[in-house]
Amino acid sequence: MAARPPTSVLRRARADDAEALARLERTAFVGYYAAHRFSAAQFASYLARPTTFTHVVLHEGRIVAYVLGVQGGGTRAHVARLHGIAVDPRARRRDLGRRLLRAFLASARRRGCP
Repeated sequence: MAARPPTSVLRRARADDAEALARLERTAFVGYYAAHRFSAAQFASYLARPTTFTHVVLHEGRIVAYVLGVQGGGTRAHVARLHGIAVDPRARRRDLGRRLLRAFLASARRRGCP
């Protein structure tokens, strides 16, 4: 019997994901949090920086979750900061947030951030 393909795929975000990430922000953050959402332009700016590390989870080809981290510069190069994490409300309770947080921490460690 052939193995079933995974229902969700974790990968690094790409520059062309900015618009989809902004759509996810609008879906995930409503009410009070709506004023604090990232725009597509902000995502594009972050994704263009070498100090940013962002992962997404795709389900059926659509981004349903992300984590965005930034490594500090200069004397703070050993510091990683979590700037955002979101899961589409329809994809919650599937451990995607935990999976993304682990990806963030692993990326931070690979960059020399304890």
